[in-house]
Amino acid sequence: MLALWLAACTIPIADHHPISGTVVEVGGASVVLEHEPVEGVLEGGTTIFVSDPNLSRTVAVGDEVDAFFLVTDEGPRAIGFEVTGHRELRPGVVALGEVLPDRTIPATGGPVVLGSEQEGVWVLAFLFTRCGMPDQCPLLATKLAALQEPLRGKARILAVTLDPEYDSLEVLQAYGEGLGADPELWRFGRLELPELEILLQQAGASREAVTEELRHNLRLLVLSDEGRLLWSASDNSWESSAVLAAVE
Repeated sequence: MLALWLAACTIPIADHHPISGTVVEVGGASVVLEHEPVEGVLEGGTTIFVSDPNLSRTVAVGDEVDAFFLVTDEGPRAIGFEVTGHRELRPGVVALGEVLPDRTIPATGGPVVLGSEQEGVWVLAFLFTRCGMPDQCPLLATKLAALQEPLRGKARILAVTLDPEYDSLEVLQAYGEGLGADPELWRFGRLELPELEILLQQAGASREAVTEELRHNLRLLVLSDEGRLLWSASDNSWESSAVLAAVE
């Protein structure tokens, strides 16, 4: 659960507040901290902080950090990270340079093999067809669609559904056609929930069903032709150039 502001309306813009916590997720332009309370300002809990992408690259999931946060028009921003320790939060998550465990994923256009037996470079994403948040799956799908031509001859895209109970391969096929997905470049995969949860764990992705809502992050991975993790992102702030640089 995201932490609540205690006095957001009274906090002056750009005031700096020291904060300590553990990095639980890193995106291209954001860092999620599980943190201690900041008296009079922020309850203890988990908060998404806007962060400079260059600073975000200096921390990793599990790093214990001291930092400062300030209120901006974009929301709370974290600056000045200092890593003070590390603890393992997600055992089994594939790290940069490691090989994703072998797995065959049923997909539109035929099964896709990931891992050490992988053929070619793959961009791996997670979404679902009924996602109603415009800045989440729909935006991710739009950005992936724009990647198709730049990736032609270099890599392919696999989008695995987070909602296997509804998203059959037939539903995914129709969804892909609506997006203009070229079946030679972009496939949609589906795993039964127990297998999906294992893949999500390994990929550093998240999925949580809360009443009728499906909460998730926006994990994107680039895997080499040996299934090795070359690059990843955890939100939609990534640029096509970063994906292409990892592929090339």
